[in-house]
Amino acid sequence: MPRKPEWIHHIDSALSELHALESPFIDRLTLQSLLHVSPRQALRILNRLAPSAAGTSLLLPRLDLITKLRAIRDGEDSRFEIRRRDRLSHQLNRLRRDLKARQIRIEAAQPVELLASLPHAIHLSPGRLEIQFTTAAELLTLLLSLGQAITDDFDRFADAVELTPE
Repeated sequence: MPRKPEWIHHIDSALSELHALESPFIDRLTLQSLLHVSPRQALRILNRLAPSAAGTSLLLPRLDLITKLRAIRDGEDSRFEIRRRDRLSHQLNRLRRDLKARQIRIEAAQPVELLASLPHAIHLSPGRLEIQFTTAAELLTLLLSLGQAITDDFDRFADAVELTPE
């Protein structure tokens, strides 16, 4: 599959800047700045858009460039690429959050064998669980202790927290 041009992600900002410009013509250097591309890439894009020659420079009427950039932006290939990039960005952000969460160190307390020996910061009663903590790491440690106690004696845990019908 051919590589998608990076500059299509800059079309909207380029259009905004083009509307603010007063110059009737756009040259390679301006196009390079608008689309954040290299000089060679700007020349390729400019040649693709059918410029006019003015001496040794290639120029494109500003209004023509606006029309052509809009057509490129609204084309199916560009819309697909922008959606693909947005999905990738969303997935990368999710992976960064997951990585950050995985880097949190949870100190495991001594194994809790019975619910009665839970840390004093954990209070269980029928229909209610209360945990007192000061930091996120402390909360995670307490939750781990609670999980260990539940795993060790689930029946006793269920008896301690379930509401009994009257």
